[in-house]
Amino acid sequence: PEATTDLSTQTQTRILALRSSYLFQGLDFRRLLQVLEIGQERRLASGEVLLEAGQQMNAFYLVLHGSLELTALAPTDAERVPSRSWYLGGVVGDRWMYRGRGAPGEVKAKGKTLVLELSKPAFRAMLLQNPVLGIELMERITSQ
Repeated sequence: PEATTDLSTQTQTRILALRSSYLFQGLDFRRLLQVLEIGQERRLASGEVLLEAGQQMNAFYLVLHGSLELTALAPTDAERVPSRSWYLGGVVGDRWMYRGRGAPGEVKAKGKTLVLELSKPAFRAMLLQNPVLGIELMERITSQ
């Protein structure tokens, strides 16, 4: 069993979010702490836009608290319609970043939201330090 009693409640909550994620579930505690170390927390107000439609990606995001919603243009291009939501542990933009695509629509906070921003350079450096982990995580990203 991993000892987490010395960690702050805040860190334990972030570890829970990582473990809830398709990308990071199953990683050992040490690796999860590495992910937290390379990320930057970003607080979003309700309705605040995280990504604009078509925005090129140099980072991806993990929802630590709250939720995000993707809205895309309707077929008439007249209105935006909700098409996807992410909650605790949701990973946003990983595939778009690695496939060289822009965001397919606007991504904004639904209520107060906290995300962990993982920049492509920092994430890549972490993967290069551990190629086995890198292969596993890239397979998860590309299989989604």
